[in-house]
Amino acid sequence: MDKRIERVENQVAKNAEDLQILKSDVRMINDRLPVLQRDIDFVLDKVNRNERELAHVKMKVEG
Repeated sequence: MDKRIERVENQVAKNAEDLQILKSDVRMINDRLPVLQRDIDFVLDKVNRNERELAHVKMKVEG
């Protein structure tokens, strides 16, 4: 019985360590979200500009 209790205690301790690592990872990701959102917005703006320019060029070529 003592061995099983010891194994459970060890597993609980390992789970607690894993939880701390996960919490740290989540905090790190959460801190990066605004930067990633800004990067995404930048790329989307660039795509929209490129699409407008392409439409303008197509009109000139076709028109």
